[in-house]
Amino acid sequence: MTDIRLISKRNRQIKPLVEAALVNELRLLETGIRQTEERLQEFEKKYQMLTQDFISRYENDEFEETMDFVEWIGESRLLKCLKEKAICELKTIFFRYKKLLNHVLLSNYQMLRMINAEHMKVLSGVSSNL
Repeated sequence: MTDIRLISKRNRQIKPLVEAALVNELRLLETGIRQTEERLQEFEKKYQMLTQDFISRYENDEFEETMDFVEWIGESRLLKCLKEKAICELKTIFFRYKKLLNHVLLSNYQMLRMINAEHMKVLSGVSSNL
């Protein structure tokens, strides 16, 4: 996965802007998926068959090509693309936060080790004074 670093000349963080853009992109994808699913349901209701059944029969040349059928296939393909893009976006966001979380955990672990080492020095100093 490619890592992109953005540097701002202004004295404000870019991270919140990027996060907001990603959230907005996911919202748009979610809306597109919902609208496409609704359109597919309209076709399914109108022609009394599931989209997968229609596509299978259409690919076997059981129907003549009509504008409705072309749109139905187009909506089906669009839904597949939108879902793939949404999954990719979610994986990207998850990967970024997982990487950030690992960095935070590692930093905390290192800090705990330093505190523990300092604590051990104090304890050994106390025991030698007894």
